[in-house]
Amino acid sequence: MKLIVVIIVALTTCGAVQAHSPGQRVIATAAAVACKSWPTLKTLGELMGDPARFAPFWREQKGSGECRTFPVGTAMIVDEDLRAGQKAIMRAHPVEEKGQYWTYPSYFK
Repeated sequence: MKLIVVIIVALTTCGAVQAHSPGQRVIATAAAVACKSWPTLKTLGELMGDPARFAPFWREQKGSGECRTFPVGTAMIVDEDLRAGQKAIMRAHPVEEKGQYWTYPSYFK
């Protein structure tokens, strides 16, 4: 339950941050929730207010490898940083890996 609370808090703290450039190396400054597909990450955000639905969905996605949490200090390479008004999402990959993940740029500097 503690992990779920941390994830919910992390997902709700996404604020306006400076845009990252493709190819830029960034470092996680908070535990960064990330998913291989944008719709899955979006669904996580939508379920935040419903812990009864959020918890099993998160466990399923994490167990399948669709989503993961990158710890503080994880280096990522930005592939795409999209901004639209107050919304911001970022597609990136860990430095030593090829798989790309959607996450929120506010987790990274």
